[in-house]
Amino acid sequence: MTPRSSLLARPARWLARHPVCGWSLVAAFTAFNILSHNAVQSIAGWLGEQLTIERLSLIVTAGGLLAGAALLAILALRLRRHPAGVVIAAYGLATLALIAVAYNTLFMINTEAIHFPQYALMGMIVFPLVGRVAESITWVTLFGAFDEAWQYWVLNSEVDFAYFDFNDIVLNLLGAAMGVLLAAALLGDTRERGAAGYGLRDFARSPALAVTGAFVAAGAVLWMLGPLSVLPGGDAWVVLMRSGAREAYWETSYWGKTAHVLLPLEGLVVTFALLALYLPLDRRIRWRLP
Repeated sequence: MTPRSSLLARPARWLARHPVCGWSLVAAFTAFNILSHNAVQSIAGWLGEQLTIERLSLIVTAGGLLAGAALLAILALRLRRHPAGVVIAAYGLATLALIAVAYNTLFMINTEAIHFPQYALMGMIVFPLVGRVAESITWVTLFGAFDEAWQYWVLNSEVDFAYFDFNDIVLNLLGAAMGVLLAAALLGDTRERGAAGYGLRDFARSPALAVTGAFVAAGAVLWMLGPLSVLPGGDAWVVLMRSGAREAYWETSYWGKTAHVLLPLEGLVVTFALLALYLPLDRRIRWRLP
């Protein structure tokens, strides 16, 4: 263990050696995210009423910029002597760029930025348990999907204009990616492995992708047989977009923010494309947990 890895070495070692406790912590964190959704939404609504949504949006945007600058500073300091510093830094910058793109294309309201720190923290917990970047991000994205399912089919079950929010799933994924990269940078205990490392075939056999693929495959089967439908109509038991078809590619919220609502197929394509983006990190580097 090097001095540069001391900040997270002890908790990471504990999580790696006690996977049952670690996954229990992840489950508890997921339950907290799900059960606290209404409270967080109420607080955001109250702040919007007190400050106006425009001022709250400005504060959130400024906070996001400061957080991004802080992350860049942390990464720069931690990666100067990191054996995989250049690669992690490149992925960190790419992730921040993707977050900026999502911020300007997938947000109907800027308080949705809460997804980034929320799932970054979960990513930092999951990474020591898994030891692979793409797998860790996949697990966190899957847990985030449970949160979205709870919101849609439980909290908003009677709301006709609701839809299963693939926008939020993408935001969760990007937050998870930043957390996993930050954990990898802070741990600092890695070594280069080369082209013979963990690749697509290994990822395809991973439990994270198997569970995710099982849910997607089950949805595809239900859609082909009729119980699941994207849009209202027919005898489907499950409807992914009770709001109906989108009238335009870009939609404008009540306070003027323009964004695109991802359709289910779009959301799946974007999600798996982003997961594939992070897979080369595991191929080039063997992550050695303390």
